[in-house]
Amino acid sequence: MPCCDSLAIPKTSKLGNFFFSHARRGECTTAPESAEHVFLKTLVAKAAVKAGWTVTTEKAGISPQGADWIADVLCVNGRATIALEIQLSYQTVQELRARQETYASSSVRAAWFACGQRFKAGYLSPSQHIPFFVLPAIELGCDPLLDGYGVTLSEFVIGMLSKRLSWKSDPWEYGIHFLYDQCWACGGEVRQVFGWSIDVYGDAAKTVPNMSTVLEKISDIISKDELQALGLNTIGKFERLKGNAPGFPFCNVCIHCGAPQNNHYIMKKIGEQGQTHWQDSPSKIGSATFLSSRESTGRWHYTVSDRE
Repeated sequence: MPCCDSLAIPKTSKLGNFFFSHARRGECTTAPESAEHVFLKTLVAKAAVKAGWTVTTEKAGISPQGADWIADVLCVNGRATIALEIQLSYQTVQELRARQETYASSSVRAAWFACGQRFKAGYLSPSQHIPFFVLPAIELGCDPLLDGYGVTLSEFVIGMLSKRLSWKSDPWEYGIHFLYDQCWACGGEVRQVFGWSIDVYGDAAKTVPNMSTVLEKISDIISKDELQALGLNTIGKFERLKGNAPGFPFCNVCIHCGAPQNNHYIMKKIGEQGQTHWQDSPSKIGSATFLSSRESTGRWHYTVSDRE
């Protein structure tokens, strides 16, 4: 047996599921599988076979770091290896991540099917790294529907192993706020960057020193090339620039000639707009939409049939 050195004998449950049992009672300390776990594992294994994969249940392995693992259902197809785990008992997110890393270090992808009665909403945000799917209350003999997908566990596994499950990313949408202006050096029309927002969050320059802080944050959100692609000034760092507060070196750089634009001048121009709040800006204030390729949320999308 995978859990100990005991011999195993094949048996059939009352529901017609095949499983192995200890040949005789011994000193094995491993907790026995519940009927629900055996039932779901059998559904998953049969679905994987139907999808054309080679399947082994309770397959043991060891990672290059020496960590042992046992997959409920290990599926192999060519060079692809996927472990499908039935998780009916609660485990912490830290334990889940550790087990997923053990599989990953062993070149095994893993997906998890968990009982919704043990894992409440919000347990784990949708994750491309950890495919985690929730089952309703388990009823023996009934192929359960996956929460949010409208198909049975068996159908879902077949689709997953037939490339009908994909990760869809939703890039974060930022607003980059700017002042329509002219470069003091070349006279070219420029867009002086001074704020950012995403949903209800954001920040905008309020003082000359604060302008540098806000621009430094914006430079973490969007690159120089991406600013230029939106027709905005880039952001540079000038330690000794007249008009910038000492110790606050970040400022706009003209998109045309590369001249630094001092923060005192830009704050003065913003002040001339007569604004108390930049959100209520007149026409000289604008906003550009930036979709971040580095920051995103996402979800697993299941296609019911190949024709979709």
